[in-house]
Amino acid sequence: MKRLLMMACVCFGCALNAFGQATDYDATYNGTGNLVIRFKSAATKTALLDDFAEYHNYQASIPNPDPVARLTTPTIPNPETKADFFARKLEEQISEVVQSVRVKVVAEAAAQAERERQKDKLPRTRNP
Repeated sequence: MKRLLMMACVCFGCALNAFGQATDYDATYNGTGNLVIRFKSAATKTALLDDFAEYHNYQASIPNPDPVARLTTPTIPNPETKADFFARKLEEQISEVVQSVRVKVVAEAAAQAERERQKDKLPRTRNP
């Protein structure tokens, strides 16, 4: 599990670097279980968070959860910041990658076991 997570972090970091300009930010796995994204400037960080938020449909305002207050204030500022949203979406993506790999490994193992089972059912012939 830890190895899969590390591989997912490294792959995601490489993909992040490939989609952006490597001079703007670097994404690395620091070896202690953390994906580290270092931005070269505040402007780069803001631009990436804005682009990411737009791509993933982040809402700056959300419906007011208080039904009474909703009559006068239908929306409130989203309590999840863009940075929090970014981190949550990254965690979801990494989790999906790990889960996908696990499913693939189990499916391949099951297919191999079935091939072996079918092979054992075949009649054996003797070589003259």
